[in-house]
Amino acid sequence: MQNLRKCARHFYAVKHKLKTRFQKEYISILKQTRHKVQTQLSVLDIVLISLDNKKRVDWPLAKIVEIYKGRDSVSRVARLKTQSGELIRPIQRLCLLETSGKIAETMREPITIRRGRTIKSMTGTLILNIFS
Repeated sequence: MQNLRKCARHFYAVKHKLKTRFQKEYISILKQTRHKVQTQLSVLDIVLISLDNKKRVDWPLAKIVEIYKGRDSVSRVARLKTQSGELIRPIQRLCLLETSGKIAETMREPITIRRGRTIKSMTGTLILNIFS
């Protein structure tokens, strides 16, 4: 029983450290610009769903499953897959994190750390596993 509690404490500590590190290193560098030209989103892109009542670090991650165009053939709405299910949200409320092409590149690129060791990047794999 002690071992189980120890594992649970370790799991929650790692989860908290990962979330804190994600907030500091990745989310904090994203810029929120309203008047910037909208980048074209595509299927399989990873996005944050913008919510007015939550801080940016608490916005849910989602993968674009399908994009719907308006009568004028401009992308207006996207169907998203999150950990908890599927949603339909307007494109203006989505913040692009990584394109599907960048995830594939990230999975292939090895990372060299300070001590000279080369390790395989797991970022893309972890993000893709969230939505599997």
